[in-house]
Amino acid sequence: MSHEDQAISVEDVEKAIATFYWKYVSGELNTGQFLIRVNRVRQRCHDKGIKKEG
Repeated sequence: MSHEDQAISVEDVEKAIATFYWKYVSGELNTGQFLIRVNRVRQRCHDKGIKKEG
Protein backbone atom coordinates (compact mmCIF):
# COMPACT_ATOMS: atom_id res chain seq x y z
CA MET A 1 0.00 0.00 0.00
CA SER A 2 1.61 3.25 -1.07
CA HIS A 3 1.49 6.39 1.03
CA GLU A 4 -0.92 7.91 -1.51
CA ASP A 5 -3.55 5.23 -0.84
CA GLN A 6 -3.72 5.81 2.89
CA ALA A 7 -6.25 8.02 4.63
CA ILE A 8 -4.93 11.35 5.80
CA SER A 9 -4.63 12.05 9.51
CA VAL A 10 -6.17 15.16 10.99
CA GLU A 11 -2.69 16.14 12.21
CA ASP A 12 -1.32 16.03 8.64
CA VAL A 13 -4.13 18.24 7.41
CA GLU A 14 -3.59 20.78 10.20
CA LYS A 15 0.17 20.85 9.57
CA ALA A 16 -0.29 21.36 5.84
CA ILE A 17 -2.78 24.20 6.25
CA ALA A 18 -0.64 25.85 8.94
CA THR A 19 2.36 25.71 6.60
CA PHE A 20 0.40 27.27 3.75
CA TYR A 21 -0.98 29.91 6.09
CA TRP A 22 2.45 31.00 7.31
CA LYS A 23 3.74 31.15 3.74
CA TYR A 24 0.70 33.29 2.91
CA VAL A 25 1.26 35.61 5.89
CA SER A 26 4.97 35.96 5.06
CA GLY A 27 4.10 36.94 1.49
CA GLU A 28 5.49 33.79 -0.13
CA LEU A 29 2.02 32.90 -1.43
CA ASN A 30 -0.68 35.22 -2.70
CA THR A 31 -4.34 34.71 -1.80
CA GLY A 32 -5.08 32.65 -4.92
CA GLN A 33 -2.11 30.35 -4.38
CA PHE A 34 -3.08 29.90 -0.72
CA LEU A 35 -6.69 29.00 -1.57
CA ILE A 36 -5.63 26.59 -4.33
CA ARG A 37 -3.42 24.69 -1.88
CA VAL A 38 -6.08 24.56 0.83
CA ASN A 39 -8.65 23.34 -1.70
CA ARG A 40 -6.24 20.62 -2.88
CA VAL A 41 -5.94 19.38 0.71
CA ARG A 42 -9.74 19.44 1.09
CA GLN A 43 -10.17 17.52 -2.16
CA ARG A 44 -7.64 14.89 -1.11
CA CYS A 45 -9.43 14.48 2.23
CA HIS A 46 -12.67 14.00 0.35
CA ASP A 47 -11.11 11.45 -2.04
CA LYS A 48 -9.01 9.47 0.46
CA GLY A 49 -10.89 10.00 3.69
CA ILE A 50 -9.57 11.19 7.01
CA LYS A 51 -8.09 8.71 9.45
CA LYS A 52 -10.18 8.52 12.59
CA GLU A 53 -8.34 9.14 15.83
CA GLY A 54 -7.85 6.11 18.06
